[in-house]
Amino acid sequence: MLAAHPQFGLRGSITTQETCDAAGGTFHPVIFNWMVHVYPFEKDQANIWSVERQHGDAD
Repeated sequence: MLAAHPQFGLRGSITTQETCDAAGGTFHPVIFNWMVHVYPFEKDQANIWSVERQHGDAD
């Protein structure tokens, strides 16, 4: 997974069940089925990862 051109993992080149099976892997079509919004230009952790802001509850 940390190699220059990984086959497996989130950065891997294998994207189908068939190629995964051929490589002897275990295919997972969905790793994360949710989305995280990040506000990278904020100054503190609470605002960077704000859940309230994601739902529009904060200004």
